[in-house]
Amino acid sequence: MRYLTVLSALLVGAGVACAATALLGYVTRYSMFDGLYAEIDPTLYLRITAMTSFEKAAVVCGIAAVVSGLAIAVVRLIVARRATNT
Repeated sequence: MRYLTVLSALLVGAGVACAATALLGYVTRYSMFDGLYAEIDPTLYLRITAMTSFEKAAVVCGIAAVVSGLAIAVVRLIVARRATNT
């Protein structure tokens, strides 16, 4: 059962790191080009400051890893409690 604890902790940690890194990258790029809002063409501004597909995928995969890790932790807790009650 210990491997499930380690697996869930790794999934949650990796998911948070992945999503946070992607969001920080997006916020950093957005803040760098925010001053150009009225200076350049609006369509070019939106293309520069839009979230890339890699960032979107990293956020989605990170959130999925966190949810999976939490689900494994809850299932492990339920199984451990049932094993001690019988």
